[in-house]
Amino acid sequence: MQSFFWLTLTAPRVYSLLKSEIDSAVSASIIPPTGNIEWQQSQHLPYFQACLKEAMRLRPAVGLNITRYAPSPDGVEIDGRHYPAGTRLAVNGWVLHRDKGVFGADAEFFRPERWLEDEENARVMERYMFQVRPPTPSSNYPVLNFLLPCLLRPCCLRFLF
Repeated sequence: MQSFFWLTLTAPRVYSLLKSEIDSAVSASIIPPTGNIEWQQSQHLPYFQACLKEAMRLRPAVGLNITRYAPSPDGVEIDGRHYPAGTRLAVNGWVLHRDKGVFGADAEFFRPERWLEDEENARVMERYMFQVRPPTPSSNYPVLNFLLPCLLRPCCLRFLF
């Protein structure tokens, strides 16, 4: 959540677009002006969703390597190199999420629009993300979808600034 706010509030263009989307959603009764926001309501905020994914991409919560085992029975080939079944492999989200081949030449920069430009490319990017998976009740992703739009509504912004 801290990364989301840092990245959006220090990018005036992004913050302006995000605030406009939330204000419009309140005006159109997509989300309530006060109180909790439901998961389904948060899914009708595409720019917010893009900002959330982009914040998680640039500042992944998992700072350590994520390990997996090469699958049986034949193992796996990665970048031209074969790893036998059972070989422990690791990848770091901070490195993976900045892969220019996946996230574009500007992968080092906070640009939420990358998630909205091409639906197929967005699906490819999601496959490379550690935390963008179908949400589960135990994951933080649903909590962020409830809480962050609530804090960005006009009534709450008066108290933040």
